[in-house]
Amino acid sequence: FSLTGHGSGVTAFVINSTGDCVYSGDEHGKLLMWRFDSPSQPIQLAKESHAITAVCVTRDSSILAYGLANGQLKFMNLIKNSIYCVFDGPKHGGSLTSICLHAEQVVLAVSYSDGFVRVFDMTNKELAFEYKAHAGRVNALAFQPSKHYLVSVGDDAIVQVRGLKTGKIEFSLQAHSNEILCVGFSSNGNVFATGDMDGNIAVWKFEEDRPSTPPEYTNAHRQEIEIKDEFGVTDTLQAKLTTIDTIVARVMDSLDIMHRMADQNTMQLKFVSDYVDVQ
Repeated sequence: FSLTGHGSGVTAFVINSTGDCVYSGDEHGKLLMWRFDSPSQPIQLAKESHAITAVCVTRDSSILAYGLANGQLKFMNLIKNSIYCVFDGPKHGGSLTSICLHAEQVVLAVSYSDGFVRVFDMTNKELAFEYKAHAGRVNALAFQPSKHYLVSVGDDAIVQVRGLKTGKIEFSLQAHSNEILCVGFSSNGNVFATGDMDGNIAVWKFEEDRPSTPPEYTNAHRQEIEIKDEFGVTDTLQAKLTTIDTIVARVMDSLDIMHRMADQNTMQLKFVSDYVDVQ
């Protein structure tokens, strides 16, 4: 069957975890919910004055987060069908381009067209920290499932891997020569793939918690992995690191990986000569 109800181009959609409902937004700001048992009767959840650029729903389908072209991020309680929290876009401006929810539902990350990424505390409903991730538009984000990395890709053709504990960059990976449009992890979090404007796909594998590309990557002109920190955490964000430490500690405690991280710091030094100290 097909779903009809939008009067303009559909710009974002997501299917819930049970696979019986889809949420979609369009360029005229209409946010709809479709139940697959009655696909001809969509429910309008909101009508915004700006295009809806990204949507995300929690595993229990109780909270919907969506972003707008003016940079706003809104949280909707789907049980009460009401907006309960709104965050304006960063002061430097930019459209919200993507939303990514951590598998543990504790933190949510959003990206912007001006290269910034924001990480939000879902428990306390507040901004944890933000940072300049890319030179140009950030196109997509992905959390490493059940672990402690956030991967972002953008128009600068760089794959950036950040640690959630401090928000600082850990790896800057280069294999693409054009804009990177998408990124996604395997279910176990050991492998992720990135796709670019030229039609190339790079598959990255974590070895001893260090991502590396396989030799069969389609682009023959592949640069070596290098560590960069030109986009470090700003002074303003540094004051908020305690908050994110507390948030991610809850995730890490439940996954029992704190001790593994400590052991791997030594291993990483053996692999990467310019290892960035994130402690």
